[in-house]
Amino acid sequence: MSKRELRGDFLNLKIEPSHSDASLKRGFARWDLCHYSIGVDRLPATISLSKYLTGNDLGQLGNLENLPSVAEIESLSQEFENPELFDNEEKVHLYAKSLIEEGEPYEALKILMIKNPD
Repeated sequence: MSKRELRGDFLNLKIEPSHSDASLKRGFARWDLCHYSIGVDRLPATISLSKYLTGNDLGQLGNLENLPSVAEIESLSQEFENPELFDNEEKVHLYAKSLIEEGEPYEALKILMIKNPD
């Protein structure tokens, strides 16, 4: 059997859920619920190369469904009570880290993008 024939057989494969085990069925259910995320590779380099954020922190940021808009970032920067915070990279990243730990990764990303909206 050639590779082309094998590939054709694979593409035409039909899975019968009634013939599969329960774990396989649960796997299909999880697959149906998945969403698309921005991915760590789409984060600005100043964020993805942070000395202060862990891989887990970056993973939570990359798992967001979209990047904040420029309007959202500008709005946050204008209403922020402590503008001198943004002059110190370490403080910004540690504040964002605390937001991520509190379950607010989208807010953290907006904070991180105030100086670098690219």
